[in-house]
Amino acid sequence: MGNPERHLYEFGEFRLDTAERLLLRKGEPVSLPPKVFDTLVVLVEHGGHLMDKDQLMRELWPDAFVEDVNLSVNISALRKVLGESEGGGHYIDTVPKRGYRFVADVRELEGESEDLVVHSRIRARIVSERLGITTTSELPEPAAAERRNTFIAAPRLNRKRKIVPAALGASVLVLGLTLAAVYFHNSSRGSGISTPVSKMNSMAVLPLKPLGQASDDQYLELGIADDLINRLSNLKQVVIRPTSAVRKYTDAGQDPVAAGKELKVDTVLEGNIQKLGDRVRVTVRLLSVSDGHALWSGKFDENARDIFAVEDSISEEVAEALIPQLTGEERKLVTKRGTESPEAHEAYLKGRYFWNKRTGEGFNKAIEYFKQAIQIEPNYALAYAGIADCYVSLYDYDLIPADSGIPNAKAAASKAIQIDETLAEPHCSLAYVESLHDWNWPEAESEFKKAIALNPNYATSHHWYALSLAFEGRFDESMQEIKRAQELDPLSLPINGNVGRILYFRREFDRAVEQLQYTLELDPNYSGAHYKLAEVYAITGRHEEAVSEYERWLELGGDKELARALKKGYEDSGYRGAFQMWLSKLQQQSKQQHVSPYALAVLYLAQGKNDQALSYLEKAADDRSSWIVLIKADPKFDNLRKEPRFKDLLRRMRLGD
Repeated sequence: MGNPERHLYEFGEFRLDTAERLLLRKGEPVSLPPKVFDTLVVLVEHGGHLMDKDQLMRELWPDAFVEDVNLSVNISALRKVLGESEGGGHYIDTVPKRGYRFVADVRELEGESEDLVVHSRIRARIVSERLGITTTSELPEPAAAERRNTFIAAPRLNRKRKIVPAALGASVLVLGLTLAAVYFHNSSRGSGISTPVSKMNSMAVLPLKPLGQASDDQYLELGIADDLINRLSNLKQVVIRPTSAVRKYTDAGQDPVAAGKELKVDTVLEGNIQKLGDRVRVTVRLLSVSDGHALWSGKFDENARDIFAVEDSISEEVAEALIPQLTGEERKLVTKRGTESPEAHEAYLKGRYFWNKRTGEGFNKAIEYFKQAIQIEPNYALAYAGIADCYVSLYDYDLIPADSGIPNAKAAASKAIQIDETLAEPHCSLAYVESLHDWNWPEAESEFKKAIALNPNYATSHHWYALSLAFEGRFDESMQEIKRAQELDPLSLPINGNVGRILYFRREFDRAVEQLQYTLELDPNYSGAHYKLAEVYAITGRHEEAVSEYERWLELGGDKELARALKKGYEDSGYRGAFQMWLSKLQQQSKQQHVSPYALAVLYLAQGKNDQALSYLEKAADDRSSWIVLIKADPKFDNLRKEPRFKDLLRRMRLGD
């Protein structure tokens, strides 16, 4: 893009010299790659006007065929140079599916003497509330010395300025605004967007589907989706479904619109990924769930080692399709990287892939990969947050004792916050530790509120906060939080199961049964719902159904022998006989392996042996068993509430009496 004429432009703290191919910020040169510089010149010279992507491509690469991802990369680089990602001002608007517009006020400096005549352009905006589209029309503001001779700039193709009477200038402005309104009204009808983008309040990012042969890179396909979910979740105006909600949609034949309807969202981001040697190609589409129309699409081709560029471009362009007027802070958040190391990033993606399996084996495998990421990048805050999540979950699932899980969880979460205090995840993990293990309820609440303020879309914060409130007996507040978690992740089995559990804590047993049966409709093999349903049946005297649900829970947990023993005990000696058989089996197991004292307490309690039950509850408190926090909320302990030992236990746990 040769440009022998010298043209000087000023915008914000920048000055652009086209002849010298120089960009200055506050008088200091700014380094730009040639094509990025050319992109800036074209946008500035057409300042205030929409530049179609095709038009920009023709101007920047007139004699070559290139994919439009190159343009997206240039725009992304420009935004970083201009400081948009650091909240340093807003210069470039993205008009979804069309192109870009340079929106900052630009002054062209005429001549090279000290007597430069400065012409500023004021932009009058037309806003279509229905479409959420902003258009601009230019009206020059005369320099102070020229206010008596008002003028308007000629079209950009003509470099020479012409003085025009003020009345004519006003007429041209009115005509321009009218034509612009008509143009955007007509173009909107043919856009194929049947739902206003500004009303797209929720979105699901589906795992990418491999092209060609079956892929062995599931961690990459789900990992990229997980990364995009984490980035886009920073947009507080849009609810993004968490990875746990979308991980099941990996089937290549899955209808994305049907998935969107099941997930109860307005839009779905779906796409394909293909690895070709040392390159990775990603094609994505943002679909309206109401009618299946594409709201935005993009193709991205990068070196496989630099998947960051793909994620940056996708997250930024999708964000701008959903929210046309992104703030600098929002743009910074959706393009935020935890590391610049491709190797560390790949290890992190593998860690999140195994974390999302939500199994003991998956948690341990995830820890290995998160540690690999940290070995490569010691200040990788997200990887430390991942380790904290794993150890908290292992402790919560009673898969490791407190003395090995809690110190590791605290250390990892604290390190993540030290590196990046804006991450919600480590605050949430710390909060749950304060609740489950430390019984420091005020500190737990403070940390949960920090996590929610940092990322209101993080369903886990609302979920775990709801449980913590329930442990304290604050059931109304707890229900509000669990309902919010359910809104964010409507198909989550743990969240739906715990809606039922909180109803059980509230002594709303019929509603609890309905909710838990609904959870089992989502997945009949979700063991947690079977256990919770058994508890409700037991407390309401439906003993045969309770034993049946306990059996199913044990079978799904892999202990078929104990399930058979429980069934036989019930057939031989009724409900108490079933629990006596269960207790006998656990006592035998305790000689060879750790058995939770809380579980033994519950089994003694079911047989009416309150003294033994209290002894094991006290032992569970000594061990800091995660389950001991249930004793204030759970109605199964109502018969113990008048016991002095039980009151002492509640006071010890700072749960009152």
